[in-house]
Amino acid sequence: MRVVDDAHEMQRHSKKSTASNRLGGSDLRVLRDNMSEMNSRVSNSRNKRDSIESSTSGATYASNKRARARKRIEQLQKEMDEVEARQSSAGGDMMQVLVFMREEADRRAETEDRRRREDGEARLAAERQERDERESIRRDEAAAAAAIRLQEMELNRALREEQNKKEAAVAAENRLRYEERLERSRAEARERHEQLMLLISALQRGSQPQQ
Repeated sequence: MRVVDDAHEMQRHSKKSTASNRLGGSDLRVLRDNMSEMNSRVSNSRNKRDSIESSTSGATYASNKRARARKRIEQLQKEMDEVEARQSSAGGDMMQVLVFMREEADRRAETEDRRRREDGEARLAAERQERDERESIRRDEAAAAAAIRLQEMELNRALREEQNKKEAAVAAENRLRYEERLERSRAEARERHEQLMLLISALQRGSQPQQ
């Protein structure tokens, strides 16, 4: 019956140990049986000593022995209670370890999420800065190209104006030379006409009869 009861007790308290480190690793079930045996012996000893308690010295010895036995039993019971308390505390410590491990895992996950978020933000900031730099370079190149085109247009206009001025000067000089040649031709024509008129007049005077 004791074996069956022990088996049922172990099933109900499967997480508790049957050995005690403070008691040298001894099986607590053996200690329990020894305590039961000791209590039985103390009871039997009490019954045997009842018949001779008329002697003062014998009664004192039996009383002291029973007191020591009770003290020992109380000490063993206290140690058993301490063992059970440590086992319960060990279960609580295990629960604390599990809670700590869960909190540590949550903390690491939160740290990893924060690191990934910071890395993502840094990557986006770098990409945005690179995009802004490319846009700034593009604007600078476009402005430089526009300035070059404007300078080329100004230079072409200045060249055209200079060419126009040169052409106008050549045309004016040509016109002046033409007018000078025309004026000389007119003067020569007037001079030839006058000479011709003088010659005709002289001929007319020479052909008239003298009186």
